This record gives sequence, C-alpha cells and structure tokens, in this order.
Amino acid sequence: MLHLPGKSVETQYNRLEARLGKEPGVDVAEVEVLVREIWRGESARAIEPRPLVGVSKSVGNLHLTVWDPALGDVVDNLILLTEEEADAHDECVARPGGFDALRRDEPDFVDMVERRLARARRDFKFGYF
Repeated sequence: MLHLPGKSVETQYNRLEARLGKEPGVDVAEVEVLVREIWRGESARAIEPRPLVGVSKSVGNLHLTVWDPALGDVVDNLILLTEEEADAHDECVARPGGFDALRRDEPDFVDMVERRLARARRDFKFGYF
C-alpha cells in the first residue's frame, strides 16, 4: 500500500487549502484516504496507472483539486493530479461551460474519474474508512 507519512498528508491538505483559498471541506484523514485508496498515489491523468493492488511512491508532485466546481470541495469531488494538470484543470472548469467542454472533449477520462469518485462516495457513505 501507499505509505503516506503524516507530513505528506499534511502537505496534501495544505496544498488543497492553498488551491481553494480557504479551509477544505475535508479533513486530513479524508485526504489520506483519497490519495492512498481512491487515487492510489497516481495522477488521474497517468498514462498507465498502477494496478489497484497498491502503490509505493512519493506523492510530492501531486495535488488534490476540485473535479466539478458546481459540487464544491467535498470528499467525493476531489481529483489527484500533478500541479500542472491541476492548474490546467482548474483553469478549464472555471470558464463558463468549461466542465461541459471537458465532458464533451474527454468522455473516457471523465467516465474513469467519475467511477473513482463514485467509489469514494460509496466508501465514505458506508464508513469503510
């Protein structure tokens, strides 16, 4: 499994807070689960994501960001990307119609992300973590 030392989890939380410009709607424990279990320590845009049996790598270059701005910074609406990918995503979805354009232009990517977010929704709802 991906091991996230306390400092790495705090760093991810602090990066999310800085990106949002406010305290996130998730706590540090939820951030750890998102990075470790939902995104497996990989950018959602990774060309060849690692198998779902676990990972062991640094997440120092990764950032959580809001997937769909209409839904806010809730636990089942955060995506893990590299800093550059997160910046591009935030810029894209901030434009009027940006999220709809993403859905239209990258349906396979959107489908994969939304499957992972559905897992987060289910896992957190039923208290698996």
